[in-house]
Amino acid sequence: MKRNTALFALLPAVLLCTGGGLFLWKTGFFSAMGSVEALQDYILSFAPYSHLVFFLFQFLSVVLAPMRTTQKLLSGMNNATLAAIGGMESLELSAEAAREARTERQAEKKPSIRQALAEKRAEAAAQPAPAQDKEHKAPEAAL
Repeated sequence: MKRNTALFALLPAVLLCTGGGLFLWKTGFFSAMGSVEALQDYILSFAPYSHLVFFLFQFLSVVLAPMRTTQKLLSGMNNATLAAIGGMESLELSAEAAREARTERQAEKKPSIRQALAEKRAEAAAQPAPAQDKEHKAPEAAL
């Protein structure tokens, strides 16, 4: 069913393009595209309706020609958006891995250097200072 619908939508477009191309070829449009004077003569050959033919050419050049550029622009924007989304997903995965690594490091309960230093100071303060030997005198510096 969908295939038939697509075929019925495509068939009029193909017939219109074929008929339009055949009309332009029979009226000499493609040979008139060689110079500006020949194109002016071609438009004037539609004498009472030449202003409408000129309007049609202007319409086609202003409205239909930029559609290809618009499609390329939108395609580029779509690609940039998808790349940004991919980058964000990559950043989210990296952040999640960093969070997991941090929680694992915190779970290991490594002893704190500051706490170990405070404990050693407390132990040193609790022990009495050793008394100096009176028999053993420290050597004096020679002058």
